[in-house]
Amino acid sequence: MKKRILTFLLFFAAFLIASSLIVLAVDEVYSYGTSYNVANGLLPYRDFNIIIGPIYCILFSPLIKLFGNYFILFKLEHCIFYALIFVLIYEKLGLKSIFLFFIFCARDPLFGYNSFVLLLFLIVLLLQDSKLKSKNIYIGIMIGLIIMSKQNIGFCLLIIYLFINRHNIKECFSIFISIVPVILYLILTSTLKEYINFCYLGVVSFFDNFYINYSAIVGYLIFFVPFIYMIITRKKKDPEILYIIAFQSIIVPIFDSSHIFAGLIPIAFYILLKNNNYVIDYYIKTFTTVFFLSFLITSVKDSQMITEDNYLKYQRVNKYVPNYLEEYSKYIDKYDDYRVFLFMENSYLIKLYRNETLDFYDMIDKGNVGKDETYYVKKMQEECKDKKCMFILDSCFYKKIYYQGLEVFKDSVEENNQFLEILPSGDRVYINKK
Repeated sequence: MKKRILTFLLFFAAFLIASSLIVLAVDEVYSYGTSYNVANGLLPYRDFNIIIGPIYCILFSPLIKLFGNYFILFKLEHCIFYALIFVLIYEKLGLKSIFLFFIFCARDPLFGYNSFVLLLFLIVLLLQDSKLKSKNIYIGIMIGLIIMSKQNIGFCLLIIYLFINRHNIKECFSIFISIVPVILYLILTSTLKEYINFCYLGVVSFFDNFYINYSAIVGYLIFFVPFIYMIITRKKKDPEILYIIAFQSIIVPIFDSSHIFAGLIPIAFYILLKNNNYVIDYYIKTFTTVFFLSFLITSVKDSQMITEDNYLKYQRVNKYVPNYLEEYSKYIDKYDDYRVFLFMENSYLIKLYRNETLDFYDMIDKGNVGKDETYYVKKMQEECKDKKCMFILDSCFYKKIYYQGLEVFKDSVEENNQFLEILPSGDRVYINKK
């Protein structure tokens, strides 16, 4: 027991130190914002839009509820959760778990729902490799949690789970142990219909976000090639392989470094666990270390620690962020009699700085507004009939770069409102014609 406590404390400290060196990512702010909303009494799907299950934002909201709007509280909750899982990983991998820690931290966002689901999946792999008699029941519970956390990955894993346990199908009903309470929560809060709309009916438009980061693909192949070699050369075909292949659905349709590295971490875990080849062992340990150190060096460069008393206190951010937030907040204050819509990537970053809760219009990316993309456009137009409204459109709408923002909102703003000015950031401001 003492050894486990010590291991937990060491990993907790390691995650805390590593996170202090990694620059805050936009997705981390988004994940924090959903928990901040829950802490302030808002309901997922009714008061704000998310395209994942409600477990994550509820689980990481208590400290925010108790102590206020500080990202450091969100980080502490994650570090505790991460350290607990890595205690289990250490008991399986021993000192090799250090290299899994390296690759886990060599990416952004470090904190968020993808990392949460990833760690749940690592528990599945640990259970599958164990000799527990009831391991299939526990695996079912974990897959149920994944389904209600990130449904696309969960259902891919469910197919494999049902296939592996096709001769003992009764144990598979354990998935409902974790699914039913969440469904009951959705029914009791009258949000089941909205949950289905955002998480399932909007999935087609989410695939419009297709994007490939080719440099990240190269990093992925560094681990995927020895993984394939092990599959071919190992006499025993482990069930874990099928689960790991199914988990690669986390990468689709956004093939960026965040999603790709989330996919390769279980691959690295499997190699560290099963490999007996000295060359592959040295190869994997070398690359995990190189990725970790190079990522930290890149992250620390041109960044700074926030010391001012706002929600980002003690967070490392890009150097432009403090002044950017202050100037944006001052600009919005000048129009305090306006309802301000921020159709931009940094909407969560700005509104949380202003201690404001977040609504549907703060995340209008493709696939994030359910089946009918025009519903909220019409609702926005209706709301602005009787009040002053300001709309700020992200400069990314006007650049030939990958951007997830929905053009239908941009087009509506431009067609129905009066252009005011272009801000120094390149963002365009419109006001309604009242």
